[in-house]
Amino acid sequence: MRRREFHLLTDPQKEEAFLNAKAREGMAMTRFFLGIYTFEDCEPGAWVYRIELLGGDAAGQADYLAFLRESGIECVQALFGLAEHPVIGAERVPLVLSLTSPAGRPIQTTRDLPGFWAGSWSAVAKEMR
Repeated sequence: MRRREFHLLTDPQKEEAFLNAKAREGMAMTRFFLGIYTFEDCEPGAWVYRIELLGGDAAGQADYLAFLRESGIECVQALFGLAEHPVIGAERVPLVLSLTSPAGRPIQTTRDLPGFWAGSWSAVAKEMR
C-alpha cells in the first residue's frame, strides 16, 4: 500500500530519525519531492536510513567518496549504463535511486535505471553541460 505524508524537516538528524521510525513501522520511502514523502509497505526494520551532507572542498568530498567505495558502497556514477536495475529482497523490490550530477546536484529519482539511461539521460546530460 502506498502512503504520502507531508513533513517540512530542515534538520537532517530529525529527518533521519523520522525515516528510520517509519522503516521500523514497516514503511519504506520510495520517493521524496518538496516535503512530500511517499512510502510503501516493507518488512519492519528492513531499511536503515542515513543522511550525510557533503560539505567542504571538492578534494575532501572525493576522499569521502573514495572511502565509501573502499567500504563496498557503490556511488551512482558506478551504475552508469547498468542493464539491470538493482533490487532487494526475495520479492525483488526495485531500489529507489536518487541520481546526482558530478557536482552533487539532484537530477533524477528512478526505479528504472536502464530506462533512464536509454531514455531521458541524454536530455539530462545536455542540461548539465
